[in-house]
Amino acid sequence: MRESEAELIAMLRALQAGGAAEVARLLRSPVRLVVSSRPLREQLSAQLVAQLGPALLGVVVQTLPMLAETLLRRAGLALRPDHGLFPALVQREVARDVDLASTLGALERGHALATATVSDLLSAGLTPELARTLPRLLGDTADEDARRVLALAGAAARVEAELESHGLARRETAIARAVEALRSAGPRLLDARAVLILGFADATGQRAALLRALLANGATLFTELPHDRLLADRRSAGCVFAERFVARLGLPRAAISDTPTVLPPASLSFVAASGIEAEVTEAAFLLQAALRRGVQPERVGVVLYDVERYLLPLRRALERRGVPYRALQLPAAVDPRHRRWRAVLQLLRRGAAAPLDAWLDARARARDE
Repeated sequence: MRESEAELIAMLRALQAGGAAEVARLLRSPVRLVVSSRPLREQLSAQLVAQLGPALLGVVVQTLPMLAETLLRRAGLALRPDHGLFPALVQREVARDVDLASTLGALERGHALATATVSDLLSAGLTPELARTLPRLLGDTADEDARRVLALAGAAARVEAELESHGLARRETAIARAVEALRSAGPRLLDARAVLILGFADATGQRAALLRALLANGATLFTELPHDRLLADRRSAGCVFAERFVARLGLPRAAISDTPTVLPPASLSFVAASGIEAEVTEAAFLLQAALRRGVQPERVGVVLYDVERYLLPLRRALERRGVPYRALQLPAAVDPRHRRWRAVLQLLRRGAAAPLDAWLDARARARDE
């Protein structure tokens, strides 16, 4: 990413140096930077302001869903988000199928599994028309797995139709509609001086389709080859992965620079902790020490093994030590009361087989109230 960011900043600096006339053109048709995630969007925005600021005009940094919303609005096809209705509709459709309901009901978090599967099917491009042809394509089969696949595909098609009937859409559906609008209207729908794509190592389904549509309309993709110091005599798996990604987007191999990205040496350290509280306490101390050394908070990330188990203890540890943080892409329903009742449900379902953390969480929340 560092080489791509440097090249990107050099391009923007050249545009900004064009004087008032060039800035006026940028305000009418800005440079659109399309990035892979919200954290990268915030990090890149901070970098641009630091390098080109204190004010930066004519540059828009967007994720793919944000860009899709912009394209739909410009095309007059704005869709309202489903606001969490999608999982409820999936559960309703699953409950209507006796076989699916009994199979998934016997699994821990079976409904969550069904929701994820239906979402993956729709994101991969399943349409109501394709769902109706699947039984004919598969033919008569006594295989139970095949019947469940057909049932989930039918549920996915019905859920999608239900949302559309109310003018609602999942994020991936909005992206698919944006792809259609862009293919129909062409570059004028983008209304951009340039479209630069940054930070993608992979994309599937509708997101890959939107990237291909952007590239077909003149966008530029920044892709780097990660260099592995342990594989000096051969190309790393990351290089092969990047080449396959570019090939899936329909670009030639020449679109990737042959110079691998050389990252600074990394170091690993391990901490032995007796439980979650001890883990997050040590993480808070490390974050506090990094900030005292002058590291920008936006340049530090925390990866959680299990969001529901670690999020609240980590928040408490950070707040006790005055460490600023922002939690992105986390479930909105995770709060102390929610966590307590999740633990109580786990105890009721699993009894003595429930993990120790479930007992502690249930008792801790009871004392807090």
